[in-house]
Amino acid sequence: MLRNPVAIALYRLIHPDLGIRLATLSSRISRRHSVPEPHLADRVYREVAVPAFGAGHDVVVLGHLHLPTLREEGGKAMVILGDWLVSHTYLRVEESKLHLERFTS
Repeated sequence: MLRNPVAIALYRLIHPDLGIRLATLSSRISRRHSVPEPHLADRVYREVAVPAFGAGHDVVVLGHLHLPTLREEGGKAMVILGDWLVSHTYLRVEESKLHLERFTS
């Protein structure tokens, strides 16, 4: 619905203050109802990381996938950062070692 040209045209007609509120609400609702695909990390590893490793990269870092993952195999690593709003995860690199951390206050 959000990518529908009619919806986009209608969205442009409303005041920006209301538009921001609608976008925020839509994002929150979407986050609550979206469940990551069970084998998403494996699929991303096969389809994104392995080709990157084949091209000579040692580390692949991905964002915007709400599934915090650190997978290291054979001296290569794939990191899916997760997200800051729900899982509060971030990547720490220390002495060439990768650590997927969770922020706690």
